[in-house]
Amino acid sequence: MIQFKLLTIKNFLSFGADPTEIPLDQPGTTLILGEDLDNTANGIGANGVGKTVIINALTYGVYDKAVSNISKDNLVNNINKRHMEVTVEFSKDGNDYRIHRVRKSKNYAAGNYVELYENEQDITPDSVVNTNKLIEQIIGLPYELFVRIVVFSATHIPFLDLPIRSQTGPNQTDIIEELFDLKTLSEKSSVLTEQRKEIETEIKMEMARVSILEDERERHNIQLVNAKQRVLTWEDTTETEIYRLREKLDQLKQVNVEEQRKYHDTLAKVTLTVDKAESSQRELTKDLKSETATLKQSEKELKHLVDEKCPYCLQQFADASKKITKTKKLIKTTSTKVDKLEQKMLDNGVVLDNSRKEQKDVKSKITVSKNELDEINTTVSVHELRVVELETMTNPHLEPLDELEEVELEDINYDNINTLKERVDHMKFLYKLLTKKDSFVRKVLLNKNLPFLNQRLSKYLSTLGLNHQVEFTHEMTASITQFGRELDFGNLSNGQRARVNIALSFAFRDVLQNLHSQVNICMLDEVLDVGLDSPGISAAARMLKRKARDENLSLYIISHRDEIDSAFDRVMTVQMHDGFTQIAEET
Repeated sequence: MIQFKLLTIKNFLSFGADPTEIPLDQPGTTLILGEDLDNTANGIGANGVGKTVIINALTYGVYDKAVSNISKDNLVNNINKRHMEVTVEFSKDGNDYRIHRVRKSKNYAAGNYVELYENEQDITPDSVVNTNKLIEQIIGLPYELFVRIVVFSATHIPFLDLPIRSQTGPNQTDIIEELFDLKTLSEKSSVLTEQRKEIETEIKMEMARVSILEDERERHNIQLVNAKQRVLTWEDTTETEIYRLREKLDQLKQVNVEEQRKYHDTLAKVTLTVDKAESSQRELTKDLKSETATLKQSEKELKHLVDEKCPYCLQQFADASKKITKTKKLIKTTSTKVDKLEQKMLDNGVVLDNSRKEQKDVKSKITVSKNELDEINTTVSVHELRVVELETMTNPHLEPLDELEEVELEDINYDNINTLKERVDHMKFLYKLLTKKDSFVRKVLLNKNLPFLNQRLSKYLSTLGLNHQVEFTHEMTASITQFGRELDFGNLSNGQRARVNIALSFAFRDVLQNLHSQVNICMLDEVLDVGLDSPGISAAARMLKRKARDENLSLYIISHRDEIDSAFDRVMTVQMHDGFTQIAEET
């Protein structure tokens, strides 16, 4: 049994800096009323005095988020703006727990903090996220079930208005699965996942071992190929070298040394003549280009001077005749130079061409270099010794090749990997059976518990005076009918929807307590105020009071309806004064 004992609030929303303790283990029904002393609005359930804060504080304390859509920092009292603390004390399975949440407090280094104690021993994990997970694991209820079964607000989205399935938010399917304890399948799937991870790790290790063997075999094959290639390359290179040396020896032995010396001397002289002729040709070309440019410029100037114009600015030139005489003389002198240069280039070109032909002819007659002429006898002896050495040499790469060919590598066996992969595939199939929404295993478990849910739902609807039939099908969807006619939840009136919502909440609660463990507390925030007429209010009040008595339940009801002023065992009055809420009295 989960038994909530005490809720302590400090600087949370409208509650102030003085800690407020709210007992949660008082069996019976308690009506929570509100009074706004500043506005003298006394009466049943005055608005805005902080009644809902109690529900938000309990939910925040357990799940780190409120029922209302309020960010965590805005839960801090907006007048004090810091030092918010919420403590929830409860017991389960003989162990006492205390959750202590702090926000914007200078007393803690982080400012925001959570502590979890079990039997006065600090069992807080290393982070808020992990602490929240541990708390939910201890409570055994996810947030969406808690806010529909333990605390129930009229502003919360009705269960039947949720999507049947959704990947991004609360939906009917997930809530029903949590309710029917399909967590067992999830736990088994988690164990299966861990086992699968171990096998996959083993596969990775085996594949790594096989990969090492494959790499080793591949390296060995590459080494063999390279070793064989080195053997062949050495033999080819040696044969080529022997052939080259023999060919060279044949050439050297046929050389006429004296004749070759004359050729080399002649080549040196002819090469010198070619170099001089090429140098002269470059100089003549340069001079001819310069004189030709001067000639063209002078002819251009003369053309303008004949027209009595300045050759540079093209203005009228009065003394043009003198300039013409001087220019003509320059043209004549330059033309003579150009003609001489052209003739010199022709003569030098003939010398250059003849020298080049002679140079080419002499080169074709030279069969050995000048250095080889000086050492031809020595070279012949060296080459002959080298040929003998190469012909008698043993290939140095044969021994490493033999060693590589004698290496015995471990056989590569893939049977173990294939067996392990088959086990993983089998586990994946089982995992789908345990987790997939339409798995027949999950459907069997759901169908086993559906009759009890439908029976309790039918009982509560009858007690609340609703003649509609609401039941859950094997597909986990709610079917609403009246006199055999199918309806959607949206077809119902506000009063009918309110009755369905209340019946669903307590039917879910019965399933929860039948499959899991009892919870000693239930809080309803204005649930009776929305859509119910006076007979509906009376029926709901009788049902709630009977349930609190039969189950020894601490039932807290927030309401603004006058009809239930004296319907419950006790009254808790919540007052607001100067912007702060406090528990005034309990009667």
